[in-house]
Order: sequence, then C-alpha cells, then structure tokens
Amino acid sequence: CVTALHPVYQQLLRESVPCVYVIPTTETIIKTIQNVMAQLDLKRTQTGHTAMLMIKVVPKSDYSYIRKDEYLYMHEKMKVAEEIFYFARNTKAAVVSDSSDEFKLLMSKSDLLEYSQGFQCFYLIHSIYANTNCDINVGIGYGFDPSEAKHNANIAVDRIDPTQKNVIYIVPKEGSLIGPLHFLHEEPHNNTRIE
Repeated sequence: CVTALHPVYQQLLRESVPCVYVIPTTETIIKTIQNVMAQLDLKRTQTGHTAMLMIKVVPKSDYSYIRKDEYLYMHEKMKVAEEIFYFARNTKAAVVSDSSDEFKLLMSKSDLLEYSQGFQCFYLIHSIYANTNCDINVGIGYGFDPSEAKHNANIAVDRIDPTQKNVIYIVPKEGSLIGPLHFLHEEPHNNTRIE
C-alpha cells in the first residue's frame, strides 16, 4: 500500500499493514489545493444561495408627473407595487422593505433562476412596462446569507446609470459583476399574470 497521507500511514502501521509513505511534492499540494478551491466554488454556485433584489421604480420620461395630479402619481406607483407583490408571491419571495420608489425582495437563488429561466427572460420588467407608466431597474445580489446578498445587491444598484431604464445588474460575489442585462428587446413568452 502506498499513501501520501501521514495519518493514514500511521494507522496502517498500527494495524501492521505493509505500506510506504510518499512525501507529496509541492506541485501535488498546489494542484490539490486548487482542486479543493474549484470544488468549493462549484458548490457555492449550485447550492443554498440567497438572492436579494433591489427594485428601483423610475417614471417613464414621456409621463410627466408635474402635469398630473398626486392621485395619478400614487395610482401608478400602486400598480407597480401590485406587480411586484404578484411577482413575490409567485416566486416565493419575501418583500422585506418597500416604499413607493424602491422595493427589496429576499428569495432563494434557485427560485430566481427558475423564474427567469436562467436569466433568459425577466417577466416582471415586461409586466411593469406594459401595465404601468413606470420603468424599473433591478440590482441583484447573491450571498450565503441575507446580509451578504444585500451587500452585493447594493453594489449592483450602485452600478446602474440613472439614465438607464429596465436593466438588471447582478453581483454573484464581491468583485464580480454581470450586466447590464436588457430584457425589453425580446417578446415575453408568457405575459399573463398568475393570481
């Protein structure tokens, strides 16, 4: 028997099993560490992530609230809130903070990926665009816990240019950014809302 693990070698000797201890080379140690780190990264991307969505509501430029009364302004914001709460219910998300201009949703990464078909589509943007006089921008952060997800979502939101409309930025981990993702150029596959 040949082993490069010293505790295994010691146990085999105690049990009188003939064995040879081979001292691992520096290259073998480096490759083993890289392999373990790659497996850890793979596990991080596949399991148990929390996703935080920060949704900023932006009035459409052709819809001036200055010329409209406050009732119409709040009515449009309520329609946006309705769409967001339908989205939250259908994706098992929790709305952890909401105002008339910003919403924070907490959900599992797997539910978000299922809803968006791996970010091939994002029906919430289509729904708000089609049913309200508002646009939205979404910052998404992933994390092992809500705190890390919120931190990464804040980074994503900070990257959104104020002139951009209906875009998504994603921060899967600190130091990594995906976006801007645009979804309005494609027709949604299913524009019906599930109630």
